[in-house]
Amino acid sequence: MNMKWSLLPLLSLSACATATTPPASPQDQFMANLEQLCGKSFGGRLVTTDAADKDFAGKKLEMGPVACKPGEVAKIAEDEAAAYHGCMLGLRDYVAKNGFPSVLLGLSGGIDSALVAALAVDALGPDKVHAIMLPSKFTSDDSLADAAEC
Repeated sequence: MNMKWSLLPLLSLSACATATTPPASPQDQFMANLEQLCGKSFGGRLVTTDAADKDFAGKKLEMGPVACKPGEVAKIAEDEAAAYHGCMLGLRDYVAKNGFPSVLLGLSGGIDSALVAALAVDALGPDKVHAIMLPSKFTSDDSLADAAEC
């Protein structure tokens, strides 16, 4: 028997048996996933109603990670303004992608309703936000009077 031919199946089987160790942390997993995309490009179009984005709205965009080394991933700000702008972006994108011409809010008169109304107006503009009053036994007379004026 030729020794060269009898070792060949063993060598090919050992190549298949190489185990990969899973990344130790979420950051390592992220970098491992990013490395698979490095050098590839992805196309799409920007959906926005923000006047600041008018130069890019509807135009073809192409992006791709070119640097896939640890430490080169941008940190996202974690303050209140960043969270508010993130909510605005998410709401604006959701409304645009679903083709909604406007939104309707049910307001109770509480601080949470005020925040949601402000967020919607900031994200979409006042012409695309409509509200109805949803009073309860806890709604103040001032809130009812304010709603009646609108």
